[in-house]
Amino acid sequence: MKCFCSPQVWLILVVLCSVTAAAQTNSNSLGRTNLTVIAGPVTNSANQHVYVLLEPSSWTDGEATAKAMGGHLVTVNDQEEHLWIIQNFSSFGGIGRALWIGLTDPNPSWTNDGSWNWVQHFIWASGQAVTFFTWSTDPTIGAQGVGKIKMVQPNPARLADQCEWAEEADSTLLNGLVEVPLPLEIDSQPPDTSVGIGRETTLAVAADGITAIHYQWQFNGTNLPGATAATLVLSNVQPQQSGPYRVIVSNNQGTLTSRTASVSVQGVVGWGMSAWNVFNAPASVTNVVKIACGELHTLALRGDGTVVAWGDDRAGQIDVPAGLTNVVAIAAGSWHSLALRSDGTIAAWGANDAGQSAPPGRTTNAVGIAAGGNYSLALIGDGSVSAWGDYVLSNSTLPEVKASMPVDLTNVVAIAGGGSYSLALRSDGRVAASGDFALGSANGVLIEDKTYVPADLADVVAVAAGTSHCLALKSDGTVVAWGLNDFGETNVPPGLTNVVSISAGDGHSLALKSDGTVVEWGQTMGDVPMPQDLPNTVGIAAGGHFSIALLRDGAPHLTVQPWDQAVTNGASPVFHSKAVASQLMKFQWRFNGNDIPGATDEKLSISNAASTRAGFYSLIASNQLGAVLSREAKLTVGGFAGAPPAVLGITASGAHVSVAVAGVSGLSYLLEYKGALSEANWSPASAWTSGSDGALTLQDTNALGGSRFYRVRSR
Repeated sequence: MKCFCSPQVWLILVVLCSVTAAAQTNSNSLGRTNLTVIAGPVTNSANQHVYVLLEPSSWTDGEATAKAMGGHLVTVNDQEEHLWIIQNFSSFGGIGRALWIGLTDPNPSWTNDGSWNWVQHFIWASGQAVTFFTWSTDPTIGAQGVGKIKMVQPNPARLADQCEWAEEADSTLLNGLVEVPLPLEIDSQPPDTSVGIGRETTLAVAADGITAIHYQWQFNGTNLPGATAATLVLSNVQPQQSGPYRVIVSNNQGTLTSRTASVSVQGVVGWGMSAWNVFNAPASVTNVVKIACGELHTLALRGDGTVVAWGDDRAGQIDVPAGLTNVVAIAAGSWHSLALRSDGTIAAWGANDAGQSAPPGRTTNAVGIAAGGNYSLALIGDGSVSAWGDYVLSNSTLPEVKASMPVDLTNVVAIAGGGSYSLALRSDGRVAASGDFALGSANGVLIEDKTYVPADLADVVAVAAGTSHCLALKSDGTVVAWGLNDFGETNVPPGLTNVVSISAGDGHSLALKSDGTVVEWGQTMGDVPMPQDLPNTVGIAAGGHFSIALLRDGAPHLTVQPWDQAVTNGASPVFHSKAVASQLMKFQWRFNGNDIPGATDEKLSISNAASTRAGFYSLIASNQLGAVLSREAKLTVGGFAGAPPAVLGITASGAHVSVAVAGVSGLSYLLEYKGALSEANWSPASAWTSGSDGALTLQDTNALGGSRFYRVRSR
């Protein structure tokens, strides 16, 4: 073996020569192992690998000699290495100035059909993944179907020219280019991966070195028995297998540890009462982004905007309407289901004995939905709430009690439906309630247990309603519970903090913490216990006597979105958001698409708001697994505290009613009406109209017949 030695590679060549000498005595080696080096060694400063050029030979003999040197025929990982090879070895080459490289097809019966799939059958002799190609388009130097690859150099060689690769018969005699790695190195790290429950996934590492390599995979820092190959196959994976994986790579030159790869087991997990298959999700339940539970059924919203349902179907509550698409939110009542489309319309199915599955026409501008026992709610884009159905069944022995929300309820940002009562969260963090915790009768007399809200409850960012108890999530991550407490469902565990989502069922409560863990209290009264480990949970839903958790990939997932706000000059609004992730998150607030310096908490406080602060605010939550961007919340700034809309005058002419208002810049106004003050809801008589510094006129152009009561409100 000839050695063209330079000082910077002498120590490496000493190792190479000794390895080669030992290998030559191995009669079981595949092919010749004593080919002559005719050029090199040359060290590539980009990777510190040593490259040498062999005398002309077959591909098999070139690879055998390369292995005896502690390397392989060259692996070309990128364009930079490709051009470096041309620069250093273009003056050599045999037939057509070609060089053997390490790319080979283990199944050379495949022929060139001109497709990318054909190229993907090739592998590198070093075992590294094939990520870079520079294939020839000349049919005279390809399409051999013989599975050995040569680099076809320009002739004459010019650095700016693109070399191409082509197939060649193994018997062809070409110079082989050998690449000798560092004594021990990791060429490609195991990646983060997500896998469905019960599926299979594979982790792989590509390592190289001048002597034999050994592997030991670890989970949570502990060795996995028998996991001693370059790949780790996880079959029939379960949630408890989510977590950190790494591999220890070693040979007689040293030891290296790979990066820590995160494996996330995704899917739907349930516990509690297993009857009616309430948490045995069908195979079609993939790519789930939201979940909801009824008394005995479950809904799942997929990322493509379609809905899947399973469980009890005695009322048709899991019979998802054919062709239902573009869904952005779901809700499950006792025996009926709701879906909100992206255009603001609502689909409903299942029981309708109380009118709960018959959304009224005025819900076409809905931005949120909730389903109670036998009624439904819709949050309208103007901050009002529409209700339909009854708090009790219309065919029961109890008096009919129409579902409703408090009169004059405005600026609502979230709603929740319980057994026979409703909750509404206002933009100022206060909660409103309507209905009763429990309805019953004695001697034909209706017995009511009125729903109430704790007097000091404030700074709330989310609400949940169970059969007869309520939950409120505060901005500081703590939970407040009230209502009936038959099974301990309002006994919030002491010290519970960092909560980002809540859900209430029939006698039990759930809380999701920011690290993706789930806390339950109360009693589900089921036969399947709650799993001990529920990693990477991003969604929770409490049903009648069961619960569901949605597991995702550990990347940030928003559980509370910032909402629109309208404030007066000098006010101090606060934008709230909550997110969950398996690893530490970073936060960055943005204003009109630009980062706000120093705004790196999960909430954003604005002091002494002026018109210059009006605009759109959003939040980016990120960790090493990914990032998520919140909705844009609009901030409107205008007017002064204590100045409600001032009506200047009302005129009527036929079916037209005009109302003059003293407008305030930055605020919008809406004219609403009722046929009688006793009616539960106000109806819009106009569209929202922006205010000004002068008089503003709002019109009702359809005031036909009877009398109407009007009001004007701002936002």
